[in-house]
Amino acid sequence: PRITAGGVESSLESYFGIINYGFKNRYFLTGNIRRDGTSRFGSDKRYATFGGVGAAWVLSDENFMSGFGNWLSLLKVKASYGTVGNQEGIGAYEWQGAVTNRLYNATNGTTVSTPPNSELQWEARKKFNTGIEFGLFNNRMTGALEFYDETTDNLFLPTELSRTTGFNTLTTNIGSVKNTGVEFSLNYDIIRNRDFRLAVFGNVTYNQNKITKLTDKDTIVSGIVARIVGQPIQSLFLVEYAGVNPQNGNAQYRNLDGTITETYNQNQRKIVGNSDPNLFGGFGLDMNYKGLALNVQFTYMSGLSAYNNERNNIEN
Repeated sequence: PRITAGGVESSLESYFGIINYGFKNRYFLTGNIRRDGTSRFGSDKRYATFGGVGAAWVLSDENFMSGFGNWLSLLKVKASYGTVGNQEGIGAYEWQGAVTNRLYNATNGTTVSTPPNSELQWEARKKFNTGIEFGLFNNRMTGALEFYDETTDNLFLPTELSRTTGFNTLTTNIGSVKNTGVEFSLNYDIIRNRDFRLAVFGNVTYNQNKITKLTDKDTIVSGIVARIVGQPIQSLFLVEYAGVNPQNGNAQYRNLDGTITETYNQNQRKIVGNSDPNLFGGFGLDMNYKGLALNVQFTYMSGLSAYNNERNNIEN
């Protein structure tokens, strides 16, 4: 028998500090800073500094809100801004490249499987968030409404290489993507007493996503996905399928000018969908009887497209 084994190893080193300040249990300030280092990047790109600040104000504790106290239990407004780094989405050794075994002319040898890129560095995410938290009827109903605006720079994306290099693409830090959206969550205690609690909950998020910057090109195509400035980052880039010709059983395609043809032409590709949802969330119920708990949760998403590769294999 042939036995093989493999593994990868990477390390992360972090230092961080957090400060919280509260006044009259009504006004709150927070701040944090961290220094992260990872072995996934070259020696002069490994470390980066991130941080954030936030503030909150409990309006429901103010004297001018006392007239609403019979039904308004909590009303808090909050805002925050921060940066965070990301090292996920690339291999452990991409900055230095990798080699693999290969048979050439009946002789075992090694070949480069991944070209090195010593310029790889942290993805940097900047996020602004603001919203409200509320509680009604002695906090029998609680919820939150938040708005966010998030930009990620130095995206890990494949850059096309000249075929003379022996490779098709190289993972690099290129471009920026922007996400903006609204999140709403709600929880309601249907039954709440000493021994038994039954609550329902739900949340929904609406998100808009688009690429704001790439390299010197406005389009990067990787397989069936195209990264195009002004479009979602997971845009499906295909020749539009128009079904099967009932006369002869051949596949049909719709050209950019709307005409139908049986000839597949990559130059007729266009954005036909987005594989990321623009609406998603969940709902469920939470029950607790004398310490015995039951939680049921469902998730949903909408506004996305999926590529049916099996249908492509069958009909083509």
